[in-house]
Amino acid sequence: MPLPGLVLVHGGAHAADCWDLTVEELRRQAPDLPVLAVDLPGRAGKPADLASVSIGDCVESVVRTLIPVDTCHDLMVSEPERLAEILVERCRLHAR
Repeated sequence: MPLPGLVLVHGGAHAADCWDLTVEELRRQAPDLPVLAVDLPGRAGKPADLASVSIGDCVESVVRTLIPVDTCHDLMVSEPERLAEILVERCRLHAR
């Protein structure tokens, strides 16, 4: 039975690459665990005006990233807590 995917979401002052060492260690210790670090709007290849990006924008961006790869299983969100709550609920709705 395959392990569920683990999705890592960075905080507001970071980008997905802040998880590089964590992803490397997870892949070393659990090579069968699918791990995906995602960027929020306004970071890396996801241009956006940071002054107007909402939590909803972040949720939709992450969900749009996850749905095509069917990784909407386990989430690890560094911050903020409210983003984590909304992401988990949104993924539950998608799974139904």
